[in-house]
Amino acid sequence: MPASKRIKNLQKKLTRKTLVDTTANVFLLDYLQEWILDTIKSRLENKGTDKFNQKLQTDTAKFEVQKFYSNYTQYLKNISQNQHVTLKDSGDFYKSFLVNAKKTFYKIEADFNKPDGTIFENFTNSYPNKESFDNAILSLNEQEMEVFLRKIFLPEFLSNYKYELLK
Repeated sequence: MPASKRIKNLQKKLTRKTLVDTTANVFLLDYLQEWILDTIKSRLENKGTDKFNQKLQTDTAKFEVQKFYSNYTQYLKNISQNQHVTLKDSGDFYKSFLVNAKKTFYKIEADFNKPDGTIFENFTNSYPNKESFDNAILSLNEQEMEVFLRKIFLPEFLSNYKYELLK
Protein backbone atom coordinates (compact mmCIF):
# COMPACT_ATOMS: atom_id res chain seq x y z
CA MET A 1 0.00 0.00 0.00
CA PRO A 2 1.43 3.43 -0.92
CA ALA A 3 2.61 5.68 1.90
CA SER A 4 -0.02 8.34 1.15
CA LYS A 5 -2.82 5.81 1.53
CA ARG A 6 -1.32 4.49 4.79
CA ILE A 7 -1.16 8.07 6.10
CA LYS A 8 -4.82 8.68 5.20
CA ASN A 9 -5.81 5.44 6.97
CA LEU A 10 -3.81 6.49 10.03
CA GLN A 11 -5.49 9.91 10.05
CA LYS A 12 -8.90 8.22 10.08
CA LYS A 13 -7.86 6.12 13.05
CA LEU A 14 -6.47 9.10 14.99
CA THR A 15 -9.78 10.22 16.42
CA ARG A 16 -11.03 11.25 19.82
CA LYS A 17 -13.20 8.14 19.77
CA THR A 18 -10.12 5.94 19.46
CA LEU A 19 -8.52 7.74 22.41
CA VAL A 20 -11.66 7.43 24.53
CA ASP A 21 -12.22 3.80 23.59
CA THR A 22 -8.59 2.91 24.30
CA THR A 23 -8.74 4.69 27.68
CA ALA A 24 -11.96 2.84 28.55
CA ASN A 25 -10.45 -0.50 27.56
CA VAL A 26 -7.42 0.11 29.75
CA PHE A 27 -9.58 1.08 32.74
CA LEU A 28 -11.46 -2.20 32.37
CA LEU A 29 -8.33 -4.31 32.84
CA ASP A 30 -8.64 -6.32 36.06
CA TYR A 31 -4.98 -6.04 37.06
CA LEU A 32 -5.10 -2.26 36.73
CA GLN A 33 -8.19 -2.04 38.97
CA GLU A 34 -6.62 -4.44 41.47
CA TRP A 35 -3.46 -2.30 41.58
CA ILE A 36 -5.52 0.79 42.46
CA LEU A 37 -7.48 -0.98 45.20
CA ASP A 38 -4.42 -2.76 46.64
CA THR A 39 -2.50 0.52 46.73
CA ILE A 40 -5.22 2.32 48.68
CA LYS A 41 -5.70 -0.59 51.10
CA SER A 42 -1.95 -0.82 51.64
CA ARG A 43 -1.68 2.90 52.42
CA LEU A 44 -4.56 2.71 54.88
CA GLU A 45 -3.24 -0.40 56.59
CA ASN A 46 0.47 0.46 56.66
CA LYS A 47 0.39 4.24 57.11
CA GLY A 48 -3.14 5.11 58.26
CA THR A 49 -3.28 8.14 55.95
CA ASP A 50 -5.81 9.61 53.54
CA LYS A 51 -5.05 10.83 50.00
CA PHE A 52 -3.67 14.08 51.46
CA ASN A 53 -1.20 12.06 53.56
CA GLN A 54 -2.99 13.16 56.73
CA LYS A 55 -3.01 10.60 59.54
CA LEU A 56 -6.52 9.39 60.33
CA GLN A 57 -7.60 10.28 63.85
CA THR A 58 -11.02 9.52 65.30
CA ASP A 59 -13.09 12.39 66.73
CA THR A 60 -13.01 10.87 70.22
CA ALA A 61 -9.22 10.57 70.11
CA LYS A 62 -8.99 14.28 69.22
CA PHE A 63 -11.32 15.16 72.10
CA GLU A 64 -9.30 13.01 74.53
CA VAL A 65 -6.03 14.39 73.13
CA GLN A 66 -4.93 10.92 72.03
CA LYS A 67 -2.93 10.18 68.91
CA PHE A 68 -5.35 8.13 66.83
CA TYR A 69 -7.85 6.07 68.84
CA SER A 70 -9.92 6.81 71.95
CA ASN A 71 -8.88 5.32 75.30
CA TYR A 72 -11.89 2.99 75.11
CA THR A 73 -10.94 1.69 71.66
CA GLN A 74 -7.34 1.18 72.76
CA TYR A 75 -8.58 -0.84 75.73
CA LEU A 76 -11.21 -2.77 73.73
CA LYS A 77 -8.83 -3.74 70.91
CA ASN A 78 -5.77 -4.04 73.14
CA ILE A 79 -3.74 -1.65 70.98
CA SER A 80 -1.18 0.97 71.89
CA GLN A 81 -1.84 4.69 71.61
CA ASN A 82 0.70 4.76 68.77
CA GLN A 83 -1.26 2.31 66.60
CA HIS A 84 -2.56 4.22 63.59
CA VAL A 85 -6.12 3.97 62.28
CA THR A 86 -6.41 1.41 59.47
CA LEU A 87 -10.22 1.21 58.97
CA LYS A 88 -9.72 -2.55 58.69
CA ASP A 89 -11.37 -3.85 61.89
CA SER A 90 -13.46 -6.81 60.62
CA GLY A 91 -12.15 -6.52 57.05
CA ASP A 92 -15.64 -6.00 55.61
CA PHE A 93 -14.84 -2.42 54.55
CA TYR A 94 -11.74 -3.49 52.60
CA LYS A 95 -13.64 -6.38 51.00
CA SER A 96 -16.28 -3.94 49.73
CA PHE A 97 -13.80 -1.90 47.63
CA LEU A 98 -14.50 -1.87 43.91
CA VAL A 99 -13.63 0.16 40.84
CA ASN A 100 -16.55 1.47 38.82
CA ALA A 101 -14.91 2.09 35.43
CA LYS A 102 -16.53 4.41 32.90
CA LYS A 103 -15.41 5.46 29.42
CA THR A 104 -13.34 8.46 30.51
CA PHE A 105 -12.85 7.98 34.25
CA TYR A 106 -13.09 5.55 37.12
CA LYS A 107 -14.62 5.85 40.57
CA ILE A 108 -13.63 3.82 43.58
CA GLU A 109 -16.53 2.78 45.76
CA ALA A 110 -16.90 1.01 49.09
CA ASP A 111 -19.52 0.30 51.74
CA PHE A 112 -18.89 2.72 54.63
CA ASN A 113 -21.79 1.33 56.70
CA LYS A 114 -21.24 -0.41 60.02
CA PRO A 115 -23.79 -2.15 62.23
CA ASP A 116 -23.98 0.94 64.45
CA GLY A 117 -23.75 3.71 61.82
CA THR A 118 -21.13 4.73 59.26
CA ILE A 119 -17.35 4.97 59.36
CA PHE A 120 -17.62 8.70 58.58
CA GLU A 121 -19.39 9.33 61.91
CA ASN A 122 -16.03 8.74 63.65
CA PHE A 123 -14.29 11.45 61.59
CA THR A 124 -16.73 14.40 61.39
CA ASN A 125 -14.22 16.80 62.98
CA SER A 126 -11.60 16.03 60.31
CA TYR A 127 -13.78 16.16 57.19
CA PRO A 128 -16.60 18.64 56.44
CA ASN A 129 -18.98 16.03 54.98
CA LYS A 130 -19.29 12.38 54.01
CA GLU A 131 -18.41 13.03 50.35
CA SER A 132 -15.10 14.68 51.24
CA PHE A 133 -14.32 11.83 53.65
CA ASP A 134 -15.15 9.19 51.02
CA ASN A 135 -12.97 11.00 48.48
CA ALA A 136 -10.05 11.35 50.90
CA ILE A 137 -10.15 7.65 51.76
CA LEU A 138 -10.95 6.16 48.34
CA SER A 139 -8.49 8.10 46.16
CA LEU A 140 -4.87 7.68 45.23
CA ASN A 141 -2.57 10.31 46.69
CA GLU A 142 -0.31 12.38 44.42
CA GLN A 143 2.64 10.00 44.66
CA GLU A 144 0.45 6.94 44.04
CA MET A 145 -1.22 8.65 41.09
CA GLU A 146 2.18 9.48 39.59
CA VAL A 147 3.25 5.83 39.83
CA PHE A 148 -0.10 4.71 38.43
CA LEU A 149 0.09 7.02 35.43
CA ARG A 150 3.74 6.47 34.58
CA LYS A 151 4.21 2.79 35.33
CA ILE A 152 0.77 1.22 35.05
CA PHE A 153 -1.67 3.21 32.95
CA LEU A 154 0.52 4.92 30.33
CA PRO A 155 2.46 1.83 29.16
CA GLU A 156 -0.79 -0.13 28.87
CA PHE A 157 -2.54 2.76 27.11
CA LEU A 158 0.30 3.25 24.59
CA SER A 159 0.42 -0.45 23.84
CA ASN A 160 -3.35 -0.59 23.27
CA TYR A 161 -3.38 2.64 21.26
CA LYS A 162 -0.55 1.45 19.04
CA TYR A 163 -2.44 -1.80 18.46
CA GLU A 164 -5.58 0.15 17.45
CA LEU A 165 -3.59 2.27 15.02
CA LEU A 166 -1.82 -0.63 13.40
CA LYS A 167 -4.75 -2.99 12.97
